[in-house]
Amino acid sequence: MIFTQFKIIDLTHSLTPEMPTWDGVCGFQLKGDKITTYTSSGTHIDAPSMQSSFGIADDSSIADLSLETLMVPACVIDVSSHAHAHYQISVEDVQKYEKAFGTILKNSLVIGYTGWGRHWHDPKAYRNVDAKGNPCFPTFTPDAIRFLLERNIVGIGTDSFSPDPTDSDFPVHRLLFEGGKYIIENMANCSLLPPKGAYVIALPLKLLGNEAPARVIGLIPR
Repeated sequence: MIFTQFKIIDLTHSLTPEMPTWDGVCGFQLKGDKITTYTSSGTHIDAPSMQSSFGIADDSSIADLSLETLMVPACVIDVSSHAHAHYQISVEDVQKYEKAFGTILKNSLVIGYTGWGRHWHDPKAYRNVDAKGNPCFPTFTPDAIRFLLERNIVGIGTDSFSPDPTDSDFPVHRLLFEGGKYIIENMANCSLLPPKGAYVIALPLKLLGNEAPARVIGLIPR
């Protein structure tokens, strides 16, 4: 087989009616040969065209993402030992990574491994709604994203609902989409990836839309 020199890791959560969703409503149903699902269900990709949701014109879609940007090296920033519901991956976290493992690779996918995925099978804990009704989970700071954009990454991944806090105006999304980058949300098994040296293949449904469920895998050289 072509990939015998790699260990293959599944970075995708299974789509089920019980899985966590942003609003707590069932996001997936399978009846016979018919599937009903949110495009943001489970492990999925947000395309730069989603900036149209923020009032910025963009005619591109998930289908316009090039295969070259969806099969790339992975840089995994591991903050799982100390991340919490309000933790934000910072410039300092990225700098610590670079000090230990070298400069973030050009055209790589940067994955924020926060450990939040451990709650996936407990939707209440994964959503972690506060007194105002906002789900709370680890995210990124806008400054960290600006730093990463200087490294010319293809996008970022996270093992939570979003790289932005729910009570924000989504500055991380805006920065990435304006830079033509994509976001993978609700990634699974990030703990199985090394900080550097692995590759990610992320293949979303080829939809003419802003987001789509994806099968994401990691390839680790043996």
